[in-house]
Amino acid sequence: MLRTVRLLVRLIQSGITYVGVDFGPIMEFRSPIENSASHLPNSGEAHSRIVGEGEMAELIRAFDWETTPLGSMQTWSETLVTTVNLILASRHPMFLWWGPELIQFYNDAYRPSIGRDKHPSAVGQRGTECWPEIWPIIGPHDGVMNLGRSTWNANHLVPIYREGNLEEVYWTYGYSPVRDRNGIIQGTLVVCTETTDQVLSERRLRALLAIAIEPSVHEQLAESRQWLHLARAIVGNLSDYRTDFPFASLFLFYGTEIIGAGGTAATDRLSQADNWPLLNAVRSQTPVVLDDLPKRFGRIVCPPWPEPVTRAYLLPLALPGSPIQAVLVCGISPRLPFDTKYETFFQLVGTRIASLLHSEIQQLELAEAGERFTRLAEANPFGMIIGDLSGKITYMNPQLLQTLGYSEEDMRSGRLRWDRLTPRDFAELDATALRQLLASGRCEVYEKTYVTKDGRRIPILLGASVIGHNAGVAEIAAFVTDLTQLKDMDHALQSARRELEEKVRTSAEANRPNG
Repeated sequence: MLRTVRLLVRLIQSGITYVGVDFGPIMEFRSPIENSASHLPNSGEAHSRIVGEGEMAELIRAFDWETTPLGSMQTWSETLVTTVNLILASRHPMFLWWGPELIQFYNDAYRPSIGRDKHPSAVGQRGTECWPEIWPIIGPHDGVMNLGRSTWNANHLVPIYREGNLEEVYWTYGYSPVRDRNGIIQGTLVVCTETTDQVLSERRLRALLAIAIEPSVHEQLAESRQWLHLARAIVGNLSDYRTDFPFASLFLFYGTEIIGAGGTAATDRLSQADNWPLLNAVRSQTPVVLDDLPKRFGRIVCPPWPEPVTRAYLLPLALPGSPIQAVLVCGISPRLPFDTKYETFFQLVGTRIASLLHSEIQQLELAEAGERFTRLAEANPFGMIIGDLSGKITYMNPQLLQTLGYSEEDMRSGRLRWDRLTPRDFAELDATALRQLLASGRCEVYEKTYVTKDGRRIPILLGASVIGHNAGVAEIAAFVTDLTQLKDMDHALQSARRELEEKVRTSAEANRPNG
């Protein structure tokens, strides 16, 4: 863009025909005033010096320039006329300060950025009068007007008044000196582009990406299993983005209890649930804009801006299937219009937070359920196995591991499998159980034998059910009862019965009469 600015200045100084305007070599040009002191153009001729169509061309032609230090248009130098026509003909936003008092011109492309607060009064106005709030930032430096040095600024914060408020506005702009035919600097040409949307979009994208859970938080959660720590960690990420979030507070509803889950609020009052209409937001599941913060809280000033925050956005967060409901309260920046883009950003942040909460709460619930299952399985006097139909075993409770003589390392390494536990002579029974599992999700209880690590055979009673599917593969839970003791007792009972029968038979024979 800097090359474009220099080219435009050279066009003014050297002269070419551009969009129907004959600039002519300025160094050789002689105006009617200079050629004939007795000839002065009439009003129509003066207005015809500014050519082209559009709002700004009409405004400049109709403006009473005799009320400014520039005087009547018919007395303007050809350098000024040429430069004004050049910026009016351009579709790129351009601005011109002219003369010692920096009288202003701008084109239609620049018009949307200036706002109704300054347009059309900025036409013909002194720069210092038009831009008092930012003149130390944007005023042409001595290097431009006195030394002829061009400047360049990219995505520069230049807050201006628009629609009655001082707004956070960003610009990429360059200053170039405009010289007359004698090489004397008469003005500053500003070629600029408002980049507010680009800067805000990039900043908001960074904010969205920053909403995450750090590994250290995961470690804390693994120990505490408290979702409140999780919520505080998530919303705490917003503290680095106060230009969009002057403050933020997250409230969780658990049963009838409302819990403040932390935030970035500058005052404790903003973190107290009683100060917000949270129940209405939860019941309606509809975002609410509150514009009465001064009445509720008094003057609230949040860095980085000195203006008070007067509005807030209450956003219910959807957590389907969870016992927890949530509302995110966001302060609205006093230096940004709360437009569709801003509201959409809040909603994206809310969706991101809700997604993290929902996912992590589910993980916590699963982990807690897993712990309960593990405690139950470990306390269970019976054996328990979880695996799939390929033979893989993913869990075996300690009692059965001990009975079979295997370790958890054997199980984790894959050395412990269904098919290695069962002798081949039980293949037909296992095949029948497999058909039943595939057909109905469960099998009838049956007796078989497991082989221990040291090769011993242990009689068991086994029943199994399909408990779920993982990547399309059925997961099987089997409950195993060790029949060793029962078999030993039965064997002892049978031995005792045979011994008793033998004694009875022997006694009967001894008591039988001879002959």
